[in-house]
Amino acid sequence: MKIAIILPSAFQGGVLRSVLNVTRMLILGARAAGATLEVSFGHPEGMRFDYNTLDALKNLGVVIRPFRRQLIEHSKLDAYYNSFIPINGRPGSDRYIVFNDGVSNFEEVDLLLIASDHIEADIPPHQKYGMLLYDYVQRYHPHIYNEDQWSKFPIRARVTSKADFVLTTTQQTRRDAISYAGVDPNRAFVLPIEFDAPATLKDRSGSSPADIHSGAEPAARHILWPTIVSAHENHSFILDGLEHFLQKNSLKVKVTGFHTGSFDPKNKKPVLQAPHIEQVRSRIKRSSVLQRCLSFEDYVEDHEFWDLMENALCVLHSSTGDNGSYTILEGAWLGTPTLSSRYPAMEEVAQAFDLRPTWFSLEDPSSLSRALDHVFDNFADLRSSLPSRDALSRNRYDNLATKYWREFSSIVKAALQGTAQ
Repeated sequence: MKIAIILPSAFQGGVLRSVLNVTRMLILGARAAGATLEVSFGHPEGMRFDYNTLDALKNLGVVIRPFRRQLIEHSKLDAYYNSFIPINGRPGSDRYIVFNDGVSNFEEVDLLLIASDHIEADIPPHQKYGMLLYDYVQRYHPHIYNEDQWSKFPIRARVTSKADFVLTTTQQTRRDAISYAGVDPNRAFVLPIEFDAPATLKDRSGSSPADIHSGAEPAARHILWPTIVSAHENHSFILDGLEHFLQKNSLKVKVTGFHTGSFDPKNKKPVLQAPHIEQVRSRIKRSSVLQRCLSFEDYVEDHEFWDLMENALCVLHSSTGDNGSYTILEGAWLGTPTLSSRYPAMEEVAQAFDLRPTWFSLEDPSSLSRALDHVFDNFADLRSSLPSRDALSRNRYDNLATKYWREFSSIVKAALQGTAQ
């Protein structure tokens, strides 16, 4: 079988990590099962990767194929391809998208696995494809989309609903795919949540994070807040809670994430400018406490991020409506407790890994400050209650590979044969 895993946009963070883990699980799982599998990894031209990411895939035999997105009008489709073979009765569209890698445009593969619905046109009807979806956060936070983004959503939903199958990692996203994007329930599947242990600690011995990391006392640590510039991260609410908590101590808050330096009011030339960003900048500017305590690190490489995480009081997860976060898993591996807003997908992630984060409510303005007090006062106990490395490793990508391949190959077999499961 030949599969092309397509990353349609230059995603970073959790989406990219998940796609890389899925790629590795498919290869390792197929090998363990004695199956023949050839995998290509397609990504947008010019995309930035961490220094060893692509090498790790190449070492597994993955062919790396940068592409540019090309739109083809329906009237020119026959001329573009040598043959036009409609499959599964998918209706025709005005235009189609091709992932043009300058070689074969992935025409030789049996299946495209497209990671996310960030697609602006239909997939050519002769190509089999599945979708790997992470969330429909705009359903719960409609204000994060502008008029242009909303105008494109019907196309994205149509591409998803026409897929031969749809994969998610949480029941919440599966339900959204069915009720919001119109996916046939018989074609929507939840596969196991996976993660990759931070490389900085893979070779250390010991089974308990708390046993390995003595480290600094709570007062000498910082709060790590990985975030993005989207409003579904609830920045204003978080800043209110942080301000109240930080009035009582001198802790720093390290803010990481692409373009989050644009939130810094001291940054006179922010990369991004938008009403939400300006609102956050103004909120920080009005507070001497926040200006003193917030440190904007912007994007950091993985090894820097894990170093910040290992030395943190806690990891602060502030979003809602999305697919949850890998930071809760990486934090547990590194011996760092998590403080998180409570919503279904995050509860699923916590349950899958037997984690007990300190929850706070976005309905109560004082909830975050109280939760931070709890973490500060009970830091040692919270670390001791984290799952062992051995327990966490059961859901690491290399240990999940056999199970993942077994479930994935069953779904794909049904799709290629044109039968619903």
